[in-house]
Amino acid sequence: MSIYQLVAVSLAFLGSILALNSPCPDLFHYDSTDEPNQWSGTVTLLSDDELQGVWARLIFDEKLTELELHDNFEVVRADNQREYLIKNRDFVLKPATPVDVKITVKYEGDKIPTLIGYRLNAKMVCPPSNVNSGQFFPGDLNTKDFLSSITSSSKVSAYACGTTPLSANHERANKKAQNGQWPWQGAIYIRNNSVEKYVCGATLISNRHVLTPGHCVTYLKSEFVVPARLLRVYLGKYSLDNDGENKEMQGFGVERIHLYPGYRSKGLLNDLAVLRLDEPVIISDYVRPVCLSPQDEKRDGLLTGYEIKDEGLQSLGQAEVEVLNEQECIQKNEFLKGFYTDNVFCTSYAENDSVCVGDSGSSLVVFRGGPKPVWELKGVVTVGVGLQNKYVCNRASTVLLVDVANYLKWIQEVAS
Repeated sequence: MSIYQLVAVSLAFLGSILALNSPCPDLFHYDSTDEPNQWSGTVTLLSDDELQGVWARLIFDEKLTELELHDNFEVVRADNQREYLIKNRDFVLKPATPVDVKITVKYEGDKIPTLIGYRLNAKMVCPPSNVNSGQFFPGDLNTKDFLSSITSSSKVSAYACGTTPLSANHERANKKAQNGQWPWQGAIYIRNNSVEKYVCGATLISNRHVLTPGHCVTYLKSEFVVPARLLRVYLGKYSLDNDGENKEMQGFGVERIHLYPGYRSKGLLNDLAVLRLDEPVIISDYVRPVCLSPQDEKRDGLLTGYEIKDEGLQSLGQAEVEVLNEQECIQKNEFLKGFYTDNVFCTSYAENDSVCVGDSGSSLVVFRGGPKPVWELKGVVTVGVGLQNKYVCNRASTVLLVDVANYLKWIQEVAS
């Protein structure tokens, strides 16, 4: 292998390392790699109290062949090769005085081990103890008290967006969607204990990026993203309960999660994330991105997503919705007052017998006519009827959406 090939391989591998998400960016970060099958990182030891002797247990999601330290600590490996204790009984850690420890991880195979947390003197500090690393967002219909617990033209793609080759009918309708009618609609699954489970909808905005609420890809009631490798995104997936109808489906891993920097779980502030897929989608009649509108206008449109029926989610559907002002929204549902900011807007269903769509990650799209008519994305559902523990969609129902236009600059930066 030539020196140029070696450099290319090293740079590609470095890129994959730096794209990994830290479970606690303030206390651990990935640094670099010097050769294949190893990476280096920095663990920051920090305590509010003085510690006489330090014991830090590092926990990884895959087996290591070796953990090397570049500091005066002893390493003890657990039998499972996923937990390593680094210790120095004579070390004194002063209060509020961070100490950096450099580590090198070595491994075999294609799976890159990632740090999922560590304990300092028996206390879980990464992620913080108030983050339950076993609790993922379980989906709107499986979360009864989620909201009450936290109350307090696109430059992305260089090709045609917002077109629906299989559906020439742009009339508003409250009914079950045709297969391929909304080719940007996606489904996010999370793998827990080797089982994949649907959690949220997603919207394809380029050939490699989808948009979804931040609360769908973070640990419950926290600002910490789940490991990207646990997520799976499906596009062209027409039905959640009948795989026989998903013959045009494409599935992808997630390479990186871009959580909006100002996201706060309390009140669902700035509830938005962009996921970079592990490879580009194959543009087809069933899979293609929606357009992002630069115009900051809130318009009545169609809410598209998976239909809520009998407290379950089924095939894609659409429902006509009308935009409400803040006062009208709060009058219908005073509970939403705790989630209202300038970056969200409220809608209600246009008909009392509406198809019930609108779980987290569903899309509000509007049709833009003209010589080249397209569909544009206006909003992403952050608080739908499912999260409100309601499974009826009518004129009395309310849905809160993230105003995508307010985040367009950030979206374009991370998806470029």
